Amino acid sequence: MTFQLKTNWCSQFVQAVKKFNAVLDSAAGPDGSTPITVDSKWDDVKERIRKHPDFEVLSRSDRYDVFKSRVNALRKAAEDAERKKRLAAKEAARKVEGAVRLQLQGLRDEAKIDQNTTYDDVKTQLLDVAEFAKADELKTGFLAEVVKDFVERIRIKVRRLRRDLDPYCRLVHTDDAAFESLALADFKAQLTKHATEEPKPEESNGDASPADGGDKPADEEGDKQSKKRKHSSRSRSRSRSRSRSHSSSKSRKSNQDDIRRFAVALSSQSDVDLMSGLESLRADRAKERERQAAKQKKLEDTFKDLLQHYYYRSDHIAVPWKKALRRVKHRSAFRDLDRKDKSKEGEKSRAEVLFDEHIVMLREQMGATEEDIRKAEAEAAKEGDSSDDGDSDDDHKSRKKRSKSEKKSSKKSHRRHKSDKKRSRRSSSRSRS
Repeated sequence: MTFQLKTNWCSQFVQAVKKFNAVLDSAAGPDGSTPITVDSKWDDVKERIRKHPDFEVLSRSDRYDVFKSRVNALRKAAEDAERKKRLAAKEAARKVEGAVRLQLQGLRDEAKIDQNTTYDDVKTQLLDVAEFAKADELKTGFLAEVVKDFVERIRIKVRRLRRDLDPYCRLVHTDDAAFESLALADFKAQLTKHATEEPKPEESNGDASPADGGDKPADEEGDKQSKKRKHSSRSRSRSRSRSRSHSSSKSRKSNQDDIRRFAVALSSQSDVDLMSGLESLRADRAKERERQAAKQKKLEDTFKDLLQHYYYRSDHIAVPWKKALRRVKHRSAFRDLDRKDKSKEGEKSRAEVLFDEHIVMLREQMGATEEDIRKAEAEAAKEGDSSDDGDSDDDHKSRKKRSKSEKKSSKKSHRRHKSDKKRSRRSSSRSRS
């Protein structure tokens, strides 16, 4: 009996829910202008359906629950529709991006795109893509983002390639002029040669193995020991030379192993990536040369100012470099320039060249003739290195040191004389007493 009552109550509740849903449908009005949406409020809907005859079929709480269920169902349907719309947009964008990337990869294989390419550079070449017109409908600037991401991937690939390319070129291509004019085919030929080159076997150090000659007689061993004692210094020098040669051969072998390892890694790269890496490396080397040239020019200008400060009169037109060197060698302008000097042995240093140019310029400014120059050179030869004009900073410092030492010695002698006088007075006063 109880089960039958529960069954009847459930069927009645279901019928009541259906009736109330029909009431909620009527809340839109006869023209359907005010339907129930996900943003509808229960208080607003309740005022529109309060006078309906079936409004009281459910209790107050059940009426609110049915309304919330209707709103939640509408919200879920809207979210499902929005999700499907987003998935469709993503799929369309993926198709457009794939077609554009395929076109960009073709341009990359033809070496028409590098790590410095922009969207404006390739925009006209993407007009042939069928999906090009749909790109702007999907998202503003969508194609520009695809091109930017593609170029960024090229930059990342080139940076990774440079990890092997830079040390390889540092070991193999040391001449910048030859490296600048090196063609890609020649570079790849050298690369293949180094990659396939077999490592050379280690050279023998000439030490005989004990098993080569067998056991030696005792007298022979004694003679050998006596010879070692007689020529110990020669043996030590030979061992040092052997150790130096061993270390140098070991360093060469290490360089060869590194070259082979870098060459093997670079051989797997495509031609267009190798060309981008080479262009990037050449640009960096050019920037480094410009930086070093600007630094060298700054050092030379500072040294020229120093020469202008020291040598500017008409009697300076015949000053020799050796004499000038004693005067400027302790100045930082000369030391910095001399530290960076790359002149070969037997050639003039850069400081000497600049000094000669300064003296020539000084002669032109003074309007010195050949006769004047010969007279000045003759006077400089007579005066020698101890001329007053050419006194070096060392001479000046030595004179200052001598004067200081003389002053100190005079003060000491004066104090000693005063102390002697005091002693004599004390002794005389004691004798009188």
